[in-house]
Amino acid sequence: MFDDGLLKRKDVLHIIDPVDHLVGKFVKLLMAKKVTKDDSVAVSNSVDRLRFEIVDVVGKHMQEKNKEKLNALFNYYGATKFVDFLLMDEKVKNEKAIILKNLTPIVKEYTPHLCKGLGIPLDTENKEVAAKGAEERKS
Repeated sequence: MFDDGLLKRKDVLHIIDPVDHLVGKFVKLLMAKKVTKDDSVAVSNSVDRLRFEIVDVVGKHMQEKNKEKLNALFNYYGATKFVDFLLMDEKVKNEKAIILKNLTPIVKEYTPHLCKGLGIPLDTENKEVAAKGAEERKS
């Protein structure tokens, strides 16, 4: 939609911080030794708020059937049952590790301020890269 000129950066600016915070919080929970039902509910609620915002922005440019599919994806992956399963079930331990391995560098690079607030350790060697990513993001 950006490539087609349907969306501009100004159209999605209000969504960036909630997305960043959700992903940072999710990484923090993936790193945690113990996750509670309240944690899962908080993630689920955040995903639902994002669903509303994102579907509102991009839905204008989608056919109704595709908008419904997007809603369904958010509803499935944001459901407390799914979040509980992903965060707490030993059956998906390997998948959880893969998700964490892939998300952590992104979170550290682009949202070092959130890492500090959420207690996600920033590697010394990544601090400079993280600061650069944050500056690029502001522009």
